[in-house]
Amino acid sequence: MQRENFTADRVAKFYCEPGKKQSIFYDAKTPGLGLRVTAAGVKSYIFETRLRGKTLRMTIGDVRTWSIGKAQDEAARLKVQTDQGTDNQHNKALAAAALPALSLHGLRRSFGTLSEWVEVPAGIVAQIMGHKPSAIAEKHYIQRELDLLHLWHVKIEAWILEQAGIEFVPVQAGLRVVHSQQ
Repeated sequence: MQRENFTADRVAKFYCEPGKKQSIFYDAKTPGLGLRVTAAGVKSYIFETRLRGKTLRMTIGDVRTWSIGKAQDEAARLKVQTDQGTDNQHNKALAAAALPALSLHGLRRSFGTLSEWVEVPAGIVAQIMGHKPSAIAEKHYIQRELDLLHLWHVKIEAWILEQAGIEFVPVQAGLRVVHSQQ
């Protein structure tokens, strides 16, 4: 992957490679900053990095509204966040729901605490959270069926809804007859 220092002239001269839907060019000065150019000629600054073993790519904005300097500043800010383990896309979803930002670790810790309130056995909590078998949670690790884990998951969900004051009437699993109105 070739990197070049972004300048106004260079950004103007970048084009999508023929036969591709998009091409991405990377800035040599700012880690993670890229320029995505589509086959239609639309140019947007992007930020790309790896977080928890997966590639994370997000759009910063259109080159017509973002200067190179501002895009570099935003990429640097996003790099600091991801280096600290924060997923900005996750935080945008939380902000849209008017919830405070949480790290993945914070969410897992909250789930563990919540599970204690519902009195879920530690081994089941560990398995729902995706932990590998461990003698710490249980003396002998038990591989549980999904149906059993589902029962505990439903119990946790019901407790959350109860605490939120939301009435929930579960529907019996299985096929139902649906009548269309004509």
